[in-house]
Amino acid sequence: MDPKLTLHSITIRHCRELERKFEIAAECGYAGLDLEETDVLRYLEQGHTQDDLAALRSRFDLVVTHNGYLSDFQFIDGPPVVCKFTREETDDLNDLRRATDDFFAHCGALKCENALVLSSIERSGTVERAAEDLGKLGDWAARFKIRLAYEFMGFAKQIRDMPTAWEIVRKVDRENVGLCIDTFHVYRGKSRIDSIRQVQKEKIFFVHLNDAKQRPVEQLGDYDRVYPGEGVLPVREVLQALKDIGYDGYYSIEIYNEDYWKVDPKEVATKAKEKAEALFARLGH
Repeated sequence: MDPKLTLHSITIRHCRELERKFEIAAECGYAGLDLEETDVLRYLEQGHTQDDLAALRSRFDLVVTHNGYLSDFQFIDGPPVVCKFTREETDDLNDLRRATDDFFAHCGALKCENALVLSSIERSGTVERAAEDLGKLGDWAARFKIRLAYEFMGFAKQIRDMPTAWEIVRKVDRENVGLCIDTFHVYRGKSRIDSIRQVQKEKIFFVHLNDAKQRPVEQLGDYDRVYPGEGVLPVREVLQALKDIGYDGYYSIEIYNEDYWKVDPKEVATKAKEKAEALFARLGH
């Protein structure tokens, strides 16, 4: 069975028009296009409506497995922030609540069942408190019929590996709360590959697929990502572990790379897909 590959819009961030991003994903044969909330907000600011957003997705018949991300909601009272890592002291909490409601509404318009949420990056606390905060956000998302895919951040202060994130998700114990596994963060947070095999496949909502340059692991940052198979990450081992547990969901190719953003977006999207398919072929997919 062919892998279900989606194109994360960050990989072609230099393409500014949302409609063109959908066109590129469709022309390259991807199963879907995953968005940043900033893509959606820019589209709406151009005078489009949520109905237009829904029609755009429908016209290209591409799945949107997730849209943007929520962050900085653990170990701190109040709502999350949308598409940025940390809350500012000047942020108005009511504005943040409205932005989160809008974010979930945009997911609904896109028929996108998942919202990405990031583990706390700078803050730390007990696993119980982390689970409590994630559970509250899960209840909020459930009102919009949205699932939360919790992504551990490999460079986070505390929640940076698979076992910790999986423990938190298990403690949350909600149907609409699961995991996003990112090959970059598996490596950056020094997770053991076998820890993936401890996760129930149904609780992996989608996977971020990428590779990274050869640098000391502690120095690796998001913008060091490269095409799958062109770096030092144990990508094949991660994919094999996922195959071993029977995961058959979506793989979103998510690459932050400023050099790629100087190349024609369709060329980047095409090469990313070819590189990913070559990896899966070697695994017998």
